[in-house]
Amino acid sequence: MQDMIFQISSAAALAGWLVLIALPRWRRLSEFVSLSIIALLAVAYLSLIGVWWSQAKGGFNSLNDVAALFETRGALLAGWLHYLAFDLFVGRYIVAQARIAEMPHWSIVPSLILTFLFGPIGLLTYWVQRLFVQMRQPAWGGPRLLKQLLARQPDLVASAVVFLSFVVPTLLAYVLDDRQLGGVNVWLKPLKFETSLGLYLLTLAWFYPLADSGFRATKLGRFVIWGAIIPSFGELVYIVFRSAQGQASHYNASTPVAAALYAVMGIGALVLTSASAALAVGIFRTKTSEINSTYRLAVISGLVMTTVLGIVQGMILGGAPGHSVGVAIANDVTVPIMGWSRTIGDLRVSHFLAIHAEQIVPAFGALAASFFGPVGRIAVVLFALGYIGLTLATLVQAKMALPLLPL
Repeated sequence: MQDMIFQISSAAALAGWLVLIALPRWRRLSEFVSLSIIALLAVAYLSLIGVWWSQAKGGFNSLNDVAALFETRGALLAGWLHYLAFDLFVGRYIVAQARIAEMPHWSIVPSLILTFLFGPIGLLTYWVQRLFVQMRQPAWGGPRLLKQLLARQPDLVASAVVFLSFVVPTLLAYVLDDRQLGGVNVWLKPLKFETSLGLYLLTLAWFYPLADSGFRATKLGRFVIWGAIIPSFGELVYIVFRSAQGQASHYNASTPVAAALYAVMGIGALVLTSASAALAVGIFRTKTSEINSTYRLAVISGLVMTTVLGIVQGMILGGAPGHSVGVAIANDVTVPIMGWSRTIGDLRVSHFLAIHAEQIVPAFGALAASFFGPVGRIAVVLFALGYIGLTLATLVQAKMALPLLPL
């Protein structure tokens, strides 16, 4: 009997999910069917609790007590119905709230699938999606500073906020998980990419208004936005997926699928890095006296350098068997947070400098515009050339199997 109840309830819950996901236009039908199934699951749950609660061992005072409680098959079955009913209820809530927020149904399908599979993860994903939609609306009542950033380019800023918000659960995973990959915690790479990609999108958003409205309305102007957001999201999802499995995302050719996905990651990195050059084109085409010429030169130079140096470094990294050059000693000492080796060469050093040129060079340009006066443009050119030289020097150093900061 218990097995039959399990099969029927699981099939009923699956039917409810299919209605929610596949029949968005049949609103009344999906609402009626899903609510009816939830009610039936709740009634069955009530009956199971009445029969098995007094017979089950354990309780809720400790994890061991909970484990003992679910050793009783009847209590375990009741817990399964509890899970089915509440997850379906959450799915129904997501559909209803998304309709009120005028979110396209297709956009919440991933959240519904995640709710079906992992419950709270799907609900959290939906809340993140809704936050993204709300932040893009002019009437959103968020913090003043964030609203000012959103005014520069809402899609890029909202995506950056989402990426940076991922840092919190990833930090918790870092603390809870002691698995190591390449001598570091498996969650260190997602942390670094969440931060780096969030900063990258914020940088593009900050410079976006420097291009005129004519450029922003073109396909190239829209590429700056979505050519950065979509590959960034795909890359981050894949990195998190591999980290959760305790596997490498980069240089992973363990299976044909893994090798193909790694190649797709490379293409995605090429696309998102190209967004910087596209924005540089837009700013270069914009003729205005409202922007300080020294600062404008620095912004264009930094964006172009990030694209060119980033692509070159990416090709070198992608063509190498790994980011390390040389034979690492046992218990290799690394630079804190960054993870760069202090005993052998590390190609990631020059790559780091390459992709952050679009922040560092404009920052110098802002200082040069304020303090160097008429020679500011010359100072920017000299600084940019020096930065390129430093990036290439660290690349040569790594190729020679020499660490940036030797012991």
